[in-house]
Amino acid sequence: MESSGEPVLYHLSDQEPKLRIRLITDASGSVERMSYAVDDGDERVFSGSEISSVATPESLRATVVLEAGTPTSSEVSFEVIVPVVMLGPEPPDRGPFGIFAAGLRIQRFPTSGEPHPGPRQAFEAVVLTGRAIAHDPADDDAPATD
Repeated sequence: MESSGEPVLYHLSDQEPKLRIRLITDASGSVERMSYAVDDGDERVFSGSEISSVATPESLRATVVLEAGTPTSSEVSFEVIVPVVMLGPEPPDRGPFGIFAAGLRIQRFPTSGEPHPGPRQAFEAVVLTGRAIAHDPADDDAPATD
């Protein structure tokens, strides 16, 4: 994956907007931090090993576990797929750039004791819109602004 050498901050929301996602990638394009909030609820912040990510030259996919599963309860995870944004050295090439992204909420149900073991899952897909902009690491704790 080509790198712009700059961290990128993505602000995303659904149409309502009741779902808010904030994603920070480092200079190499790896997902460094992700926050997730629904409605007026508290923002949940994920970082490091809590985020599983895959990058291609065109997109980044980040996955976090929202609810850990047990043998008797389901696991809920959330994936967000965003386009790779390449930044230039000067404004306006540093953003903000309008983007479309996809979100996927996945619920995995326990299958122990089932007559037909195997994965049982429910999916909810959501279209996200937002913006990507050059990120200053000194602003890591700044509140999201839309």
